[in-house]
Amino acid sequence: MAGLLRKSCGAALLAALALSIHISQKNLDSGRRIEFINRSAVFLPRGNVLRALSMGYRGIVADWLWIKSVLYFGRRVMDADNPYYLYALYEGDQEKIQAAREHHEASHKHGQAHSAGPHGHVHDHEHIEREKAYLSSLKRPEMDRTVPVPPDSVFLLDENLKHSLFRFKNRGLIDGVYPLLDRVTTVDPHFVHPYIFGGVYAMFETGRLQESLDLLEKGRRHNKDRWEFPFYLGWLYWMYKGEMQKTHEYLVEAVQKRDCPKYVMALMAGLTRNMRQSDFTRLYLEGLLESTSDPHVIESLQGALEQLRAMDSR
Repeated sequence: MAGLLRKSCGAALLAALALSIHISQKNLDSGRRIEFINRSAVFLPRGNVLRALSMGYRGIVADWLWIKSVLYFGRRVMDADNPYYLYALYEGDQEKIQAAREHHEASHKHGQAHSAGPHGHVHDHEHIEREKAYLSSLKRPEMDRTVPVPPDSVFLLDENLKHSLFRFKNRGLIDGVYPLLDRVTTVDPHFVHPYIFGGVYAMFETGRLQESLDLLEKGRRHNKDRWEFPFYLGWLYWMYKGEMQKTHEYLVEAVQKRDCPKYVMALMAGLTRNMRQSDFTRLYLEGLLESTSDPHVIESLQGALEQLRAMDSR
């Protein structure tokens, strides 16, 4: 009888262990699943609440929120190097994902546009069609209404230049980054990089102009000694709102801050002299390029500069 009881207990323990392993494996598999878009809201307390709860550890909480913001952004950005995006686009087909990656790397290495797929696998036409279909399945009516268009007063006659600066490829896909960045900068108002990341770099991807302006203005209020905030605000007000006078006011403010670079002073002086808008655009783009290390932003700005040089050489 005792032996039978021991066998029953052993069988029950083995069954419990097997069930535990099964559940653990299921959770692991669920964690491995790559999903490009997650429409769920960002459920976090407001910034002031998080600031109060940090209880003297604001820097640590702000760093944690900053990491969360970057991960949120990175998993949704449309880029040939992003495994989340490629997985969704090619529905997990590893051969096509690898072919797309190789083609992207080869094209950039040789400075060529994507014109043909590698080894005849993934052609640009297929990639573009997949991308269009994927985006149309996600599109919301308000996405296009929030995207800024080139102001009439801005020198953007060249269509390629317009495409470089008003593309906003990821609009509607990563808008949740702004609530996250607002919480980061409320917990630690002197953490400068999240302001600039959201105010400029995320704006290049999303086209969310008002959120970008609000974030940079918040940084300007809390960091009155930093030249970066009026400099970037000047860029957005000129290029995306067409308000040259407002840009001049911001540049005048920027040059009065300590450590302000010489190119900002050259911009302000040039605007005062009413330099040609193409020259002004070039100087601003070069200034933005010098102030960033983000490879995607660098690529976009370099493309815009090349278009400007091509226009000037005609």
